[in-house]
Order: sequence, then structure tokens, then C-alpha cells
Amino acid sequence: MSKKAILFDLDGTLWDSTKQTVISFHRIIKEKNIEFISEERIKNNFGNNKEETIKNLFPNLSYQEGEKLLNEIDEDIIKNLNMSCDCIYEGVKEVLEKLHKDYQLFIITNNSHKTYIEAFLKGGNFSNFFKDYIAASAIPISKSEAIKKLMNENEIEKGIYVGDTKKDRDAAKAANVPFIQCLYGFGEDLKEIYKIDNIQELPECIKKIG
Repeated sequence: MSKKAILFDLDGTLWDSTKQTVISFHRIIKEKNIEFISEERIKNNFGNNKEETIKNLFPNLSYQEGEKLLNEIDEDIIKNLNMSCDCIYEGVKEVLEKLHKDYQLFIITNNSHKTYIEAFLKGGNFSNFFKDYIAASAIPISKSEAIKKLMNENEIEKGIYVGDTKKDRDAAKAANVPFIQCLYGFGEDLKEIYKIDNIQELPECIKKIG
């Protein structure tokens, strides 16, 4: 088995679950009589860990209250995704099939529920492509620690992290692995050396890193 790995962020990298996420947020906060949260504010918290999300979106709740509410919303999001997973970016399957031949593949997200990752794997029938995955906020550890953890446990000699935001870039830097930015995702252009405009460009970009 190859000792080279491609480690993926999920939101804004492999899929865009904004629609399902916003529906769940709006339905449940309305039921709970919580102040309305705009789609922009919800989307701006993609990639944040659980503590950051609670602080940003539920500033008037205690941490315990915010955590309970966020867990309920997450469960509803995952239910929606399991029922209709139409948010996977075009071309992801073909790219994963190609990369799987030469690399071990992993997913690392800040989400607090591994079932969120499993909804992606189930929805795209991708389980056979990925060796492992981590929902970092569930452990809880940082993304950089998650990268190091998977690489150490799997004796990876060389890894590349693929994501879309500054936090992804910073995590890759802290873990001392090259970073490829997905410009089609949620982050602003970081002017990285390695970047792609769509997922289909990923295999060629990886070749440039060597």
C-alpha cells in the first residue's frame, strides 16, 4: 500500500451542504424561538470547530445550551443529507477513483459528528476510497493535530492537505504538509502556489508538488 496520502477537508472541498444546513438551522431555531440567523452567518461558520460555532451563532446561550441546540441541528442536517445527498461537487467520484490507485485517502473536518462524514461517504458510495476519517471537534483536537494523527497512525511518508479556507491552510502549515486550495469553496483566494478552480484539476496539481 502506498505511503503517500491525500487528506481532504469536506465542506467547500468535496461537497457544499449549505442548502441542507440552512434548512435545518432555520427550522429548528424557529421551533426553539431562537433569534433568526442569516444564511451568510451560517455559511461563515463552515470550517469552524464546535466551540467557535456556538460562540458565533448562539452568543446569548450558555455553552451547554448552545451545544445541545447545535447537536440537534447537526442531527437534522445529517438526516437531510442521508435522504438526499445531491450536494457533492461534480467530478468528485472520477477524481477519487483516479487518486485512490496511487494514494491513501483521508477526510479531516472540524465537524463534531463523524456521521456527517459518513453521510458524504454513503451518499457518494465513496467508502471504499477512504482509509479513515476524523471529525476533529468530536475528539476534540485541531485539524493540524488530526492531520498528524492520521499520518502517524498510518505511517504516511508524504501527505498533502486539500482544503478551501485560511484555517485549512494554517492547519496544513502547522502539520508541515503541502496545501492545495480549492478556489471554488468558501474561502477567499489565499494566493497559494498550489490551487485549483475545480476538483477535476486536482490530480495534475498534485503532480506539480511531486
